[in-house]
Amino acid sequence: MVEEAVDACKKSIKDHIQTFIMENPDAKYEEWIRELHPDNAEYADAEIIDHRFYAEDSDHRHIWNEHVEQLDGCEYKRVKPKQVHPRYDRKRP
Repeated sequence: MVEEAVDACKKSIKDHIQTFIMENPDAKYEEWIRELHPDNAEYADAEIIDHRFYAEDSDHRHIWNEHVEQLDGCEYKRVKPKQVHPRYDRKRP
């Protein structure tokens, strides 16, 4: 059951990226995450997203890289894993 839920979630993410990239062909990874998971991108600095999206085993990062690899000339858009220190300066309403 858990595996089915994970697969359904990944399918939803993959469906979203297809539409997002078609509508925003020049977008960056961070922009996609902000649209997909705005609750993980509520930082004072608009370029910052939750540090976990850069982890080696991040499903989102893997899905993004798989998708941009299929696009002509978009190898530069690949996102490498990196250590990003957590940020706590979220925007306040």
